[in-house]
Amino acid sequence: MKSLLLVDDDINSVEVTKCLFEQEGYDCDTALSYEDALQKVAEKNFDLAIIDLRMPGIDGNQLIKELRTKFSFPIIAFTALDTFEIQEQAIENGANCVITKPCSPKLLLDTVEKLLSSE
Repeated sequence: MKSLLLVDDDINSVEVTKCLFEQEGYDCDTALSYEDALQKVAEKNFDLAIIDLRMPGIDGNQLIKELRTKFSFPIIAFTALDTFEIQEQAIENGANCVITKPCSPKLLLDTVEKLLSSE
């Protein structure tokens, strides 16, 4: 079973996303902050992370950058901000791709499956 880390400060968003992936057979852990996410990756091996870029305090871009110093699992940057600069920064920091929310559940599932199959 593939293990995903879902990082978003919006508890409703992270729970809906978790439910979607658990229904598809994934093992999902959630984190509501940068610090929480770092603690989770220290405790468990993940196959992929989906990280919201806008969070209070230390944002998702900094988290992606930090994770890339230690881990090679695929990272999806998940954001409501649909600008070229935001997407470019996430990719430069180490995200494999950027998905703008809201998005269809199928797009998110297909992207995760594609990234996991190319490992």
